[in-house]
Amino acid sequence: MSRRFSFAVRAGALFSALALCLHLAGLSPPAYAEEELSQVYANAYIVMDADSGQVLLSHNADERHFPASITKIMTLALALEACLDDYMTEVTVSDAAIAAVGPGSSMISLRPGEVLRVSDLLYATMLASANDAANVLGEYAAGSLEDFVQRMNNQAQALGMTDTHFVNPSGYHDDAHYTTARDFALLIQWALTVPGFQELLGALEYTMPATNLTAYPRHFTTDNSLLLPGGMHYEGTIGGKSGWTPEANYTMTEVVQQDGHTLIVVVLDCPRRGERCADCARLLRYCAEHFQPVAVEAVTLDLPEVKVWHNNRDLGPVPLVTVDSVFLPAGYTMEHVRLETTVPHWYVPFDTFDASVLLIDRATGETLCTFPLTPDPVRLEEMLAYAPEPEVSTWTKQDGMTAAAGCAIIAVLAMLLNWNAAFGDAVRRQAGQRAILRLRARLPAEEKEPSEEAPDAEPLETALLTADADGQPPLTGIPPRSRDT
Repeated sequence: MSRRFSFAVRAGALFSALALCLHLAGLSPPAYAEEELSQVYANAYIVMDADSGQVLLSHNADERHFPASITKIMTLALALEACLDDYMTEVTVSDAAIAAVGPGSSMISLRPGEVLRVSDLLYATMLASANDAANVLGEYAAGSLEDFVQRMNNQAQALGMTDTHFVNPSGYHDDAHYTTARDFALLIQWALTVPGFQELLGALEYTMPATNLTAYPRHFTTDNSLLLPGGMHYEGTIGGKSGWTPEANYTMTEVVQQDGHTLIVVVLDCPRRGERCADCARLLRYCAEHFQPVAVEAVTLDLPEVKVWHNNRDLGPVPLVTVDSVFLPAGYTMEHVRLETTVPHWYVPFDTFDASVLLIDRATGETLCTFPLTPDPVRLEEMLAYAPEPEVSTWTKQDGMTAAAGCAIIAVLAMLLNWNAAFGDAVRRQAGQRAILRLRARLPAEEKEPSEEAPDAEPLETALLTADADGQPPLTGIPPRSRDT
């Protein structure tokens, strides 16, 4: 099996699981924690486990807000996919990319005709939040800004971001450019799987060398307080992206390694600049204090198998696997919960697979969390590697042309036969009409009644019916009459 096919198998299983995470339930915070969470200033937020999709905390997570410059996370991830690790490719700034930069935008003063490397554009977009660099990246990745925005929305739809719509690559304000905290967490969950994204997200600084239109380098640094040394530094922070517009207020995303899990934090509509990073830190500290990871392998899970349907064949069953651990409220163990599984009858490779495990509080019956089930990737890869190839038709283009020619010949012959039959009928009708005319021309002017002495005289109708093909009937008992001259 090729490496590309192997990656496709695993990616198909992964994104089937990601699609399921759209409906994962968050854990309700206990009553004593409400006072702590009231110190969070953002009007919408979410904390999600990137590994399982489990939502630990959320508030107004499905409420639409303007994302501002955190939009650039989608732009960067799609550009990284397009460049295929070739960061040294040179890109020329176009007039259209600069013309599309809105007034008051953050930018690095790129000029039409300026030549930069892809890496320069990536770090300028990430660290300087440059709208002009984001536009140039969009054109590089898709050919035009319009096509790139369409690609952004297509990717959002594929990720299940049902309350998100993009209008531009930068996040410059537009009333039709919006998202939700839950949708954006799904976007980051996918972006973290794109090669090179985590390194870009965690960059502290970058120096862009002089270009063909500038004589000096440009230097960019991060504004992420959780990543920088200092009083707000948060241990385990991988990186994040900030945003601001007057309409969106302050927005922030953070990705942090905590308790052996990768946690995603999204805060939207934060009223003060200094509170966006502080809100992320508060939410992360709350999760660290009030939730604990519990190993799923610590209990015996009677996970079912699922049949694999591929190339119109039943390939047999494959075992299901799940995440290594989940978060439960502090003090909970697996003895406090029961598990319920939901598994479809078939698994079809590369299609959405909505299989899940529910953790339910034994005492209250409340669903604590939901996490996905996926086919064992190793067993699935082996099964698909030895699966029979689909039946391929031997029908060729030449066969198709021959069949089309045969059909055309048959159609022409059918037309000719039909025309010949119609022509024969017309000839026979005309011959009959001529015979009648000739017969009438031979009849006497006054016809006498047939006498008893001539019983064998042939009636006129019989003569007409026995006319031969040349129109000359064998008249019997009727004297000939000369034609008029």
